[in-house]
Amino acid sequence: MDLGCAKGFLLNEMRSNFNCYGIDFYRPFYVYAKTRFPDIKFYHSDINNLYILKKNDVITACDVLEHIKNPQKVIKQVYELLNKDGIFFVKVPNLNSLDKKLKGKDWFGYTDKTHVSLLSEEQWSKLFVKNNFKIVKKYYEGYFDIPYFKKLKTIQKLFLLPGIFTYIAGINILSKKGENIIFVLRR
Repeated sequence: MDLGCAKGFLLNEMRSNFNCYGIDFYRPFYVYAKTRFPDIKFYHSDINNLYILKKNDVITACDVLEHIKNPQKVIKQVYELLNKDGIFFVKVPNLNSLDKKLKGKDWFGYTDKTHVSLLSEEQWSKLFVKNNFKIVKKYYEGYFDIPYFKKLKTIQKLFLLPGIFTYIAGINILSKKGENIIFVLRR
């Protein structure tokens, strides 16, 4: 189950290994996904009402929770939707990222006005644990916020190098300074 599945591309990649379902509140994305991938079940609904969904072994929420005023409500619903030992995979902006320090108020986390729940790594961790999740692993996505770096185009290109290296080598050279935090949680 992919929460905030957008156009369904992640589910398309996963469908050979899983029975896939997606939910998105934005109707044009829902229509696109349903039309493009008719063999995947998509729901058009607000993410605050997940009880319409079936139990699952894996639920993903990439770039979703920061858009929700009350992420605890959704996290609680996800816990109830997961089967025993199910996995919840989450990606959220990292308030400790190098880009945030460099860009200040121009950082993508701040410039996207739909980001209503920007929490620190510690706050997210506490929220997950409070809702009975076990944190299996944390990763830090190393891609920089390239398109949003409006000043100095040369520096913008320089920032691309760590992201490319991270992707190709599978090594995160940014440690805890990456653009996003990825949590792997177990019910």
